[in-house]
Amino acid sequence: MAETFTGPVDVTDAGGVATIRLDGDANSISIGVDGESGNLFVRGGDGTPAITLQGGVAVVRIGATSNAGELYVQDAAGNDMLRFLATSAQMVIGNAGNDGRLVIRDTGGNTACELDGGTGTLNLGTN
Repeated sequence: MAETFTGPVDVTDAGGVATIRLDGDANSISIGVDGESGNLFVRGGDGTPAITLQGGVAVVRIGATSNAGELYVQDAAGNDMLRFLATSAQMVIGNAGNDGRLVIRDTGGNTACELDGGTGTLNLGTN
């Protein structure tokens, strides 16, 4: 049986500095504690990092040399609405019942360019 802890548990480095905090009260895991930035590596079957989160530089990497990355963003019904596929260098927006739309805004927040998958139109210029 696994050991049970209540409240926060700190994992420290050799110098006694907390680097990982498991907090049962807050339902959270913090990697990078007490002023240290944290990194999380999720490894594939071959041991190489397949997903990397780097807190110090705010970087998320998905994929590795032997494992091309994919990212799916789903709607509330579980449908893939955004798909980023490294193997084919594709970004797919939309799905059945929800037309994809790419909107690019200028520094004023105005739509400067819009590609509408529902109508097949490309609108250029500030709207």
